[in-house]
Amino acid sequence: MLKFVNLGGKLRVSRCCLGTMTWGEQNTEEESHKQLDYALRKGVNFIDTAEMYPVPTKAETTGRTEEYIGRWLAKGGQSLRSKIVLASKAIFLLLVSKVSALVYFLLAGFRILREALDCCESDRSSW
Repeated sequence: MLKFVNLGGKLRVSRCCLGTMTWGEQNTEEESHKQLDYALRKGVNFIDTAEMYPVPTKAETTGRTEEYIGRWLAKGGQSLRSKIVLASKAIFLLLVSKVSALVYFLLAGFRILREALDCCESDRSSW
């Protein structure tokens, strides 16, 4: 039986998290949708992605993983979206100093994460 844990005190997630970093490079959209369907059937409700996926990172494929997830979510509607916890992250370039990195995050970080949510066709976030 799949176990669940509380994440950040608010979210109940499966201990098993479905990683998506190869979708769009090593896996097709059809394969990714099949993996998502299978994971959901087995009780996995925690899906991990990032704005820079798939890996290896290339300009022509960046964001493709989130697009695949977004189209899968769109097929299932709000009832599907309410069943999963979608974790994303933004990868920031290492800048000259920690102060520069903080300033960059404050200026661009929320915009990048909002764009990731939009790409996944999701309107929910937990900052």
